Amino acid sequence: MNLGQRARKAAEEIGNILSPSLKDKEVQRIAGIIESAMTDTIQETSQVSSEAAYTCCSADRDMAHKIAAEIELAKKALLANLMSLR
Repeated sequence: MNLGQRARKAAEEIGNILSPSLKDKEVQRIAGIIESAMTDTIQETSQVSSEAAYTCCSADRDMAHKIAAEIELAKKALLANLMSLR
């Protein structure tokens, strides 16, 4: 299940708790908010992970750079996937 599907499922579950009669447009808006929050979290986590790689591998800058580059590639792939869902 991708993030868009997870956001949609979470929005539907929230809608069932708040009001079983939420319209599809309202569920979509809620899903968008959830997806945006996930995207922000992914970006922040990626930044923290890259900084941790540089801190932990300060003696071996080449290794730190390789780890940070891999983290960045994974983040870009995930964000591209999210953007294609919109």
